[in-house]
Amino acid sequence: MASASMSATAPVKPQIVIVEDDDDFRELLVELAVRLNFTVRAAASGEELFWLLRMHAPDALVLDLRLPDTDAIEIVGKLGDYSLKPYVVLMSGEDEAILDATEELARSSGLEVVGTLAKPFSGREMQRLLNAIKTQIPDRGSYQDQSLITQLKLGIPNDELVLHYQPKLNFSDHSIEGVEALVRWNHPTHGLLGPLAEYSEVIIPLTWSVLKNAIRQHVAWKRDGIVLPVSINVSASFLDAAETADVILKLLRTQRCAPSDLTLELTEAEVAGNPTAALDILARLRLHGIRVAMDDYGIGFSDLAQLHRYPFTDIKIDRSLVNSLETDPRARQTVDKVIDVARGLGVKITAEGVETADQWRLLHEIGCDMAQGFLISRPLPDRQLRAWLANGIRCLALPR
Repeated sequence: MASASMSATAPVKPQIVIVEDDDDFRELLVELAVRLNFTVRAAASGEELFWLLRMHAPDALVLDLRLPDTDAIEIVGKLGDYSLKPYVVLMSGEDEAILDATEELARSSGLEVVGTLAKPFSGREMQRLLNAIKTQIPDRGSYQDQSLITQLKLGIPNDELVLHYQPKLNFSDHSIEGVEALVRWNHPTHGLLGPLAEYSEVIIPLTWSVLKNAIRQHVAWKRDGIVLPVSINVSASFLDAAETADVILKLLRTQRCAPSDLTLELTEAEVAGNPTAALDILARLRLHGIRVAMDDYGIGFSDLAQLHRYPFTDIKIDRSLVNSLETDPRARQTVDKVIDVARGLGVKITAEGVETADQWRLLHEIGCDMAQGFLISRPLPDRQLRAWLANGIRCLALPR
């Protein structure tokens, strides 16, 4: 079924962000861009702009050099952190020499500066530059004509992503310890698609969307008396993005979500890609109470030294090890070793991909804390998860 916000056959409009702190002037610019058939988003500050950049990938940016909390020079420098190369129009009421210097900086950063405007300027001058932008953006046809990656870029801001939640159960008393949020794409024509990890080009806005919606869902559950800590998967590129830790903490404060109710999961390989940056941001997040899990342990080099080096609170044993436990002595030795090290560090251990009662018994016997897998439940959307919580745990035939 087609999205209510976007028909599969509707022409795809170019996306533009207008950044201007003067309310009246910003409104005029927005009206002009809408008339020229842009999809328009507006920001009055650098903070608002950076939030928009995390959630969207605009084709063009109209930017005032001076904003209440930052300036265009800082913004130009940070665009690279978001892997964005929009067409840019710079405008300013300052000395034109400053405008020229900022234009040169933007071009040297690889941005395509379509033009600059010294205030005051006429609507006709801005219209000329916006039309120039449109001529440089290829005609994209309709939504259904796009590659899946382009459709996903368009689908993220149109709320086409949905979250399913897979429970994690405690081995000792079968209590639910939390859920992992797994993203699916409700495609307008292909239906539910997932997982989406391979769409690396949009991983940053995709992760921000998942984070925001998972926290909102956690808060909604809590209002209804359901206490479910939530975990989400993150990538190294997401952690490297500008001000990630600060924005996550602000999001938690705004939504009134306790930091300890959020776990960020990342793989060994993601950590190893940029160890210094990873250590810096993970330490900051842990200092504020956010939990951090090493995901998919057992894939790749499986370096136990990572548990000593980084402030992990949890480790998740990959399903490939879980599936091999009963037949491969090396898998058992690996799991025994990681449990021994984790115990000494106070790190909780979750076994992923638990599908049989025999796997449950063995993992319980060797000392795992939690289990996650189809033996317990498939990933469920909110409504089905609520029903499972009301009835499912009592109906599970789990070994004691």
